[in-house]
Amino acid sequence: MRTIAHGSAVGDKFYFKLTVINATAESVSGSLSFRGHEGYDCDPWNSLITIPRNKTYPPGVTNTFYSFKVPNAVGPGQYSASVKSTLNPGGFEVFCCMNVDIVLCVPWKVGENTGWELVEVDREEVEAALPAVTTLAQNYPNPFNATTKISYDLATAGEITLKVYDISGRLVETLVDRHREPGSYTASWDASGVSSGVYFYKLTCGEYTATKKMNLLK
Repeated sequence: MRTIAHGSAVGDKFYFKLTVINATAESVSGSLSFRGHEGYDCDPWNSLITIPRNKTYPPGVTNTFYSFKVPNAVGPGQYSASVKSTLNPGGFEVFCCMNVDIVLCVPWKVGENTGWELVEVDREEVEAALPAVTTLAQNYPNPFNATTKISYDLATAGEITLKVYDISGRLVETLVDRHREPGSYTASWDASGVSSGVYFYKLTCGEYTATKKMNLLK
């Protein structure tokens, strides 16, 4: 029994695919616990919500696609989602953890997107929600003092880096250096420790590279 999960963020929703490989000769069942966590790596002490779902998996490979909506009340930031269960018969332990940056949350209003929501969706909805091309957006605000946000879209998965350089080409800070799945992401740069001036940020993902200029005014 193997379980694999990966996902991506689009707006305030986290789309992901759960793959269960049942190598036994009979169906297995269990109550899956989907959890939303504040911060990366599914820290159980930072669990924000637990949503149970009963599922049965026949022999072979089963792919299930989900949309996990994060309430606007929690705001943009770093989150993670986990799937945990014991499938019987056999007592197969299932656990997966997925990291995500939730971006583009609109201002929160009472009665609007105030609760977590887990929905099983079609594969086409997941694929349609993903960016068609890889792009790097202009930071906002710009000029800024002393923090700014940098958004980027990834059309394909891969190892990506997002780095900040000063006007002489010296590396100032690495904001992102990790594997990313396709999706929309936002990174923040706190420039309170550097002087005013012109800086450049560069996104690299496979053969794609893009560089943009930003102005820090204190």
